[in-house]
Amino acid sequence: MLAQQKTFVLRGASLSLEDATTDVGVFFSSMRFNRASNVCNFEVGLTNHSARGLSGPVVLLVDSFTRTTGPLQPDGLDQSSKAFYDLSITS
Repeated sequence: MLAQQKTFVLRGASLSLEDATTDVGVFFSSMRFNRASNVCNFEVGLTNHSARGLSGPVVLLVDSFTRTTGPLQPDGLDQSSKAFYDLSITS
């Protein structure tokens, strides 16, 4: 069975990425209030739960949120105007 694919624009290139939601655990930690910016900052960790290796690029799509104004300064928006963050390792 093929995984669902979605197109994202990363660093000016349009890329079709595979949905790895069932294979990857996402953990939010270290929420801190940034007084200078008047926003909350989060650290995010990913864990591979599958037997296969996963390769990048990797994006975190914010599918929904409650009791907040939502994501700030995302790396982009998908076709449904949902915010995403590019978690790919860059040099």
